Amino acid sequence: MKFLSESEENCLQFLLNRKDNVGFGNDDEVSIDDIKGEEFTFAHFQTLEKEGFLIGSIFTDTIYYYLTSKAVDYFSEKKKSIEADKKEKSIVTRRYWLDKIIPFAALLISAIALLNSIFKWWQA
Repeated sequence: MKFLSESEENCLQFLLNRKDNVGFGNDDEVSIDDIKGEEFTFAHFQTLEKEGFLIGSIFTDTIYYYLTSKAVDYFSEKKKSIEADKKEKSIVTRRYWLDKIIPFAALLISAIALLNSIFKWWQA
């Protein structure tokens, strides 16, 4: 899953919060006055449109848009993806150390057996 940048995520969260007030499935519009003081610009809306998070028309002072299901599910899917990556990294780490410990244990056991046989030969 490709993640959005922090400012793009802020833009998407802003739109999701607006849709909670408007209701999903309805078209909405955002004017330049609505995003003053926010951490994103109209360029972030264009990126969200290119990535398929919203369908709409972007003008110089107003955006008419409709959020797709990809936008609605983005944050929950991102959380699932991060958890899956952590689990995969944990498994890889365990395999790495297991691959290192087993040969070391075998070497240690064979060295002990060799020293034991040398000690018995020496006393004989």
